[in-house]
Amino acid sequence: MSMKNKSVERVFANVGGGGQMLVDVNTELRTITGEKPRDLAGRYMEFVRHYFRDISNQTSCINNGIIYEAEINIPSLQGLFKNVVYAHNPDRLYYFNANHLGSGSLITDKYGQTYQTLIYAPHGEVLLNKFYGDYDEPYKFSGYYLDNESSLNYMGARYNNPALNVDISPEPKWQKFPSITPYAVNLNNPIMSIDVNGDSTAVLNQGGNPIGHTAMLVQNDDGKWQYYSFNGTTVYKGTKGIIGGKGYHDVGEQTFNSVEEFMHSSYNATGSKDQVAKNEVNNYGFKEAYVLPTTPEQDKTIRETFTNIANTESYDMTDNQCAQVVQRSLNKAGVPTANTETKRTVDKNGVIHRTTTITRPFMPSSTFRSIRKNNPNGRYVNR
Repeated sequence: MSMKNKSVERVFANVGGGGQMLVDVNTELRTITGEKPRDLAGRYMEFVRHYFRDISNQTSCINNGIIYEAEINIPSLQGLFKNVVYAHNPDRLYYFNANHLGSGSLITDKYGQTYQTLIYAPHGEVLLNKFYGDYDEPYKFSGYYLDNESSLNYMGARYNNPALNVDISPEPKWQKFPSITPYAVNLNNPIMSIDVNGDSTAVLNQGGNPIGHTAMLVQNDDGKWQYYSFNGTTVYKGTKGIIGGKGYHDVGEQTFNSVEEFMHSSYNATGSKDQVAKNEVNNYGFKEAYVLPTTPEQDKTIRETFTNIANTESYDMTDNQCAQVVQRSLNKAGVPTANTETKRTVDKNGVIHRTTTITRPFMPSSTFRSIRKNNPNGRYVNR
């Protein structure tokens, strides 16, 4: 089903720990208006009338257009009525219940009514796809879009054939693994290895703090995720470690195998001054991340720009803080982060004028939201 053909609102939830919302809820989705109970009751009465007249021809149950109460309460009609109403009411509210990989495993409505059950093989092939209605969830394994015409998963950087566990285009870093085909996925080990949109950058948001903090994880040439954070050094020293994060900047010293490993690591936490001094914690405890599908060249630019700023420029709460440095590093690599607002005015002659204003977000949380809005093909990860 094309998301452009029907107005469907989807609400995301997680079943079990570690699940992520991998689909941008703002993409091609519009809010809908639910049916009122009395409208459904009216439809039920109408359905029963048509059922007796047109299906079973039991016209004796109708006397001058009035249906006997005993016939209205026939239990077998409940299911038939529900199917009729659902068949003529495509604008429904669906809940995307994800497993620990973010794969849609159970599609329900707000009452817990199941519409679809999905089970996957480790490499993403759909082993069970059982329908309980007419809706087929297009975002399946790990929240990636499954193209029904080709049976391929669109995974951001490449298309993947889940039945064969191969990509249809080669891995950009295939030279590093000469013993494995460049079309392999996760080094042919989907249980122990992951591949997130090829080479990527993850923007981190602390959340749950009035001021907050923004930092980044950027992949290096070895596929490791390096931690970069422009900390409030002067604030930290001025308040004797009460706020500010750290008295120094993080420029890739700490590395991780994945964004998920970082998010759930002991490093991603607040700590004592001694732990901060030894770089055993980042002293923030980030709650969420947004993974951007960047290229190796962009990753290199982001790393170099961030490192140069950290080594040559001073922290300033108003002009050069964490959110500004993250945006400058991403912008240098061609990743958009600014807020764009277009206003339309009509002059006295009826001529329409459009004015576009571009502003750079200031606060960490607004920066995180703007980056997500400007880059809808990313992947959301929460702690």
